[in-house]
Amino acid sequence: MLSVKRDWRALLGILLSAFGLLLSIYQLYRAWAFHAVLVPARRFGDLSYGDSPLWFACAAAAWAFLAVVACGFIWLLSSEWRAEARFFRRRDTRPPFDDAIRERDR
Repeated sequence: MLSVKRDWRALLGILLSAFGLLLSIYQLYRAWAFHAVLVPARRFGDLSYGDSPLWFACAAAAWAFLAVVACGFIWLLSSEWRAEARFFRRRDTRPPFDDAIRERDR
């Protein structure tokens, strides 16, 4: 059985990737609905389509790339976790190996 004590790194990675995915989806929604995205490098924070269409498109593309990368990380970490769980379930359900030396009946 998987435990949080042993797999805290994978769980933390999944949670951080989920946070990045939700943040990027929200920023892409803001870009579509309000024509403004958050740019961490700017002093003012938001970048609107009216200010600079080229930088707005680059920022929206960066948020879309972050969403794709976050989905990839979530898939990778969760598939590794499932594979490990499948390995332990298979090991627990197999009968013990019989290595007794038996005498043949003559």
